[in-house]
Amino acid sequence: HALALAQRHDEQRERGPGECARRIRWTGPACARGFPGGLREADRTYTERRRALLEALAERGIPAFGRSGMNVWVPVSDEDSAASALLAAGFAVSTGARFRIHSAPALRITTASLRSEDAAAVADALALALRPARRTLSA
Repeated sequence: HALALAQRHDEQRERGPGECARRIRWTGPACARGFPGGLREADRTYTERRRALLEALAERGIPAFGRSGMNVWVPVSDEDSAASALLAAGFAVSTGARFRIHSAPALRITTASLRSEDAAAVADALALALRPARRTLSA
């Protein structure tokens, strides 16, 4: 149900900021229905998941940010390569191209369904994806 709401939200976002704001007002409570404690429990859970990923990335020396909500942004030099490598490792992320106007390239990692105990695996896959390609020398 939440996925259908999010898809409708994305469709409406292109119609203007007023429509987007109206959708957010009724999407939030609908998304929180999966949490017995309502919006407070949803907020606590999303904060916990976001922080777990931010900490796992920091432990690997990967700069990232996300002060609220359920997304973490990771600056990268090549969005497509990094996103493809993560997908090959089993993690789907969004490239930042569609969300920015003047900012640098980045990945948007949504933590809504990421269990805190899985944050290290995502961070490991991203660390591998961001490693420079090794050159081989031929004789």
